[in-house]
Amino acid sequence: MGLVFVLFALFLSSGCEKPMEVHVYNAPKRTGIFAQPVDSTPKPKRTLGAIVPHGASVFYLKAMDEPERLEGLTESLVEVTKGITFSPSGKPVWKLPEGWKETPGTGMAFVQLEVTVPGKPVSFAVTELSWAEKDWDRYLEDNLNRWRGQLALPNLPLADQKPTLKEVALENEKLPAVVVDLTGTSSGGGGPMMGPMSGGPGGPMSGGPMNPAGPPSQPEPPSDSPLRFVTPEGWVDKGTGPFKLASYEVKVGEQVAEVTVSAARTDPKGNAIMWQSQLMKEAEPSAVEKAADEAMGKGEPIRSSIGSGTLYVFRESDSQDSMSMMIAVIPVEGAEASIFAKVKGPHSLVEAQRDKLLALVATMRIEGGR
Repeated sequence: MGLVFVLFALFLSSGCEKPMEVHVYNAPKRTGIFAQPVDSTPKPKRTLGAIVPHGASVFYLKAMDEPERLEGLTESLVEVTKGITFSPSGKPVWKLPEGWKETPGTGMAFVQLEVTVPGKPVSFAVTELSWAEKDWDRYLEDNLNRWRGQLALPNLPLADQKPTLKEVALENEKLPAVVVDLTGTSSGGGGPMMGPMSGGPGGPMSGGPMNPAGPPSQPEPPSDSPLRFVTPEGWVDKGTGPFKLASYEVKVGEQVAEVTVSAARTDPKGNAIMWQSQLMKEAEPSAVEKAADEAMGKGEPIRSSIGSGTLYVFRESDSQDSMSMMIAVIPVEGAEASIFAKVKGPHSLVEAQRDKLLALVATMRIEGGR
C-alpha cells in the first residue's frame, strides 16, 4: 500500500460544501485509532488445515501460525482427518492421537483441537458451514485461493494446486477430504479472522459466479483519490458523511435502501454482533449473538484488486419484508482495518442489489498501491 492509507479518511472532517466524487482521501498522517504505527513488514506464516465435506455441510480444521510451530504436524493432521466419522446428528467424531485434545470453541469455531508443541499448544479451529452440494471443484478452488490470499500467495487453478494437496478418503463419504499445507507471509489481502467461507445465492457453493459478469454500465467518475470503484447504475450519490467514505440511495417502487462505503478496525465478531443488534433491537443478547454467528458462517468469498474478502447477509427475520444488511468486508493489507461496502434496507430490495454490490467490490482498486 506504500504511503497511501485510505482508511484514515474516516477521521478527517467530512463537512464538504458540495457532494464529492472522491470516495476516499489521501491522508498525510495516521489519526484516530490508526495513530499507532503498523508494522507492515511481511512475516513468514503457514496455514495447515483440512476441508472435510459431509452431505450438505463442510467442516474445516485450520491453524495459522509461525511455520516452525506447525512443523511435523501435517501427517498428524492427516491421521486425525482419516479417523473422522459422523454422529447421527451430522457432527464429526474424532479419534485423536496422543498429544491432541478437544477444547471449547470460540467465535465461529464450535470446537478447537489442540496439539501439544514446544511453547503454547497449536489450536485448529473447527467450523461447520453449509453448501449447496454443487460443483465441488469450484467450491474447493475458491476456498483454497482464499487461504492462499491470506498468505499473500497468488490464486491458482485447482489443477495446479492438486499436486500439493493430500486427499483423504473417508468411510461412507462420496467426496474425499483435503489436507492443505501452505506457507507464505502474513501480509495478504485477507486474514485468518475471516475464517473459511460458504456461499449464498450465486456464490461458489451454489455453483454460481463469485462476481457478476461484466462491469456496471455507468462510467467511473474522475477522481484523484487512491481508492477507485465504479458506481452501479441507479444508485443515487448522497456524498460523504461521518463514518461514510461514500453513500448512495436505492429506490425501487416504495422501497428504499441505503448503501455506504466505510472503514474501521477489523473486528469480525464484534462487527457482526453490532450489525445484528441494529436489526434485532429488542432481542436478547444471546439471540443476537446466535444470529450473528449464523450469518458469519454463511459468508461468501469475494475478490477485488485490494484483496480477498467476504460477503455477509444479516437479517432481522426470515420475512422478505424484514430489514437486512448485505456487507462486503475487504481487509486492507498493512493495517488492522477493513473496507466495508454495505446495503441496508428491506430484504427483498437488498437481495436485488447483490450483483451491483459485488460489481462495485470487483472494480475496487487503489491507485498508487498494489
